[in-house]
Amino acid sequence: MHYNFKDDLEEAQAVEVSVINFLREVVPNFEFNGFSGTKGYDAIITISDRAFYLEIKSDYITQRTGNIAIEYESRGSLSGISTSKAHFYVYAVMLPEGMRVYFMNSNKIRKLIENELYHSKTSGGDIGSNTKFYLFKEAIFAEYGKVLVCD
Repeated sequence: MHYNFKDDLEEAQAVEVSVINFLREVVPNFEFNGFSGTKGYDAIITISDRAFYLEIKSDYITQRTGNIAIEYESRGSLSGISTSKAHFYVYAVMLPEGMRVYFMNSNKIRKLIENELYHSKTSGGDIGSNTKFYLFKEAIFAEYGKVLVCD
């Protein structure tokens, strides 16, 4: 991990494009309406004529740790799931052979947090960010979300 905002942003944007292309292939009646460029969500899609906002996250260490990290605060302010306007989180676990994608309703994630189904809270991120995360076991996302696999 390099925790360099510019490099991380470029990498995240490339993953967002990959995730959108993957969803086009596997979700019936899927239309991509563009990336948002705002803090509230990453992309706008339409499925069967209904518009949705997506938050797209990627993780390169879940395969090693078994954890999915959901941000809720950074630099002393609420962020991530605490402020997201996204209807759905799309969480891409990056694997050597492709990616495993969890598609989960944002309100369901908030309910998991409310019910304390995360196993711990932690801090990380780039220097000085003091970014805070809820850590969930990947099995929780598999149980409560939709799992898609891209080879």
